Order: sequence, then structure tokens, then C-alpha cells
Amino acid sequence: MKKYPLLALALAGAMFAAGCGNGEEVIKQPDNQGESREVLSQTVNDWTKPIGIYANALNFLYHQDEGLNDGIEMVAFDFSHCENLTAEEKTMLMEYLAGEWGVPYMESDYEQLKKDKYIQVDENGFASFEKGILVSLDAKGTLEDAAKGEAFLFTVQKYRTSLGAYWLVDCSAQFDGNEWSYKIGSQAIS
Repeated sequence: MKKYPLLALALAGAMFAAGCGNGEEVIKQPDNQGESREVLSQTVNDWTKPIGIYANALNFLYHQDEGLNDGIEMVAFDFSHCENLTAEEKTMLMEYLAGEWGVPYMESDYEQLKKDKYIQVDENGFASFEKGILVSLDAKGTLEDAAKGEAFLFTVQKYRTSLGAYWLVDCSAQFDGNEWSYKIGSQAIS
């Protein structure tokens, strides 16, 4: 029983250290309040907006190769290459997914996670995010083009180590005038 106070102290120290970085590295707890959680779920799962397909694709991705999720204590999100969500929608999506997955989250990219020593690289070049996963969303194309009936492509990735990652590649998103849909181009695993 004595290890739990030490674990709590270690986690508090890690969270404090994380908050003292560059400002992008703040670890946040997902909001689990019933009513706000329900409103967030309705907003994020709205298939009349692209956020609905992204929430679905990222949730699907999370449940693929679940061994990559074993023992994670956090999730880092990199939505910096998603040009068709607003900053508010990105925040809602992160909050929603972290709540669904039951882990604290932060917004960061691979290079920043390495710089902040969340991702360690050994002498052989093997990189690992021991305590978490990095989830990325890369969306090419514009909503205006999709609204005209042209599909746009997006890729989502879950990364744990140099040899432990899963992608849904070149997913094709289309808008039929009422709601969005998507098809997975291919799946890749390393």
C-alpha cells in the first residue's frame, strides 16, 4: 500500500514538470461530468460535420492492435496537419477521445515529445513512448471541395514505438449534401 502515495507523488511531479515546458505540453484530464460529456459526445459525433468521421476513425484506430494501448498513462494528440477543423473542434475532439479512452491527454507532436523526453531514443535509434501513445490526424483537401462532391483524403496514426504503430491510410471522405461518410484506403502496421 505504500507504493500508491509514491506513485501519486511521482505523477504529480510529472504533471508539474509537464506544465513547466513550452506551454503546449500541459496534461489535461478529460471532463467526465455527465451532462457536459453528453453535449460533447453529441457535438463530436455529428456526422453533418467532418469531426464526426474523425471521431469514428480515431476510435476505430484506437481499438486496433490494442497491445499498443497496454499500460498507457496518457495520450498525446497531433492535429497540426488537419486543416479542416477549427481549433475549438480539435480541442473538443481531444477531450472527447481522451474521455472515451479514460486517459489524461496533451496536445503535442513527435518532435516535441522527444524534446520533452516522453519519447526516448536509445543508442540504436529505437524510439518509444513508454507511458503513452501519440495519435495523429492528417487531413488533405478542403471542405469546400468536399461540399462540391469531391472526396478529400485523411490519414490517422497511433504510435507507441519505432516498431509499434498503426495507420488508417488515405481514408476518403465525402459529403453527400446531408452528412459525411468515409472509406478506409488501407491499414498499415509496424
